[in-house]
Amino acid sequence: MLCFLLVNLFLSNNIISGFLKKFIHFSTPDWTFISILGYLVVMGLTYGSEDANVLLFHIESEWASIGIIFATAFVFSFLPGQKPIVGTWLLSAILIGRLAYILIASQPFSQRIRLNEQLVEQMRIKRVTKLCLMEESRLTSVNMLYWALPYESLMMSAIKGDKPQLTLFFVNPDNIQTLESLKNSKGFFNVYGIAPADWLNSYYFNIDTTRNYQLMTYEELFK
Repeated sequence: MLCFLLVNLFLSNNIISGFLKKFIHFSTPDWTFISILGYLVVMGLTYGSEDANVLLFHIESEWASIGIIFATAFVFSFLPGQKPIVGTWLLSAILIGRLAYILIASQPFSQRIRLNEQLVEQMRIKRVTKLCLMEESRLTSVNMLYWALPYESLMMSAIKGDKPQLTLFFVNPDNIQTLESLKNSKGFFNVYGIAPADWLNSYYFNIDTTRNYQLMTYEELFK
């Protein structure tokens, strides 16, 4: 994916495309269109069969790369042909638009962080060092994608200076394999399963290796 993106970026650059025009009769806009089209195809093949949350996260993240592809042609081909005042107004409008979008879209991200900080704080209050929380709509609707929650909660705890550091993850009640693994879970749940505690970099992270993960519901945690 990275190599494909780098190739597209170079093809979008008018210096490279100007050289290629001597051999292949495509203009810079043509190369930009081809690059974006190729990227769309790769994205569709990669994420076409995923669920809505995965698509939402990855598509929005990867679409930023299309912005880079488009911006390359915009900066190297379009702007040089405009008057300085026009270019200044265009760049200012783009910057203001992006800042407004960030402010509007920040609420779901802030809500997600607040929820997870509350979970970690409640673990701290109840002296729970490793938590497996049963999935509920109130949790998953805010987190949406929560595969990285073991790492996020661990880093939240490390920032607060907890010793040992706290970590949690969500589990589906039907996930029998994960529920069974909790019976001998003195290691770290690393998304794929329980890994030995020394799987983590001990310079930064030190989890509780004396206890198993505790299985709770949201109500039990906040009781």
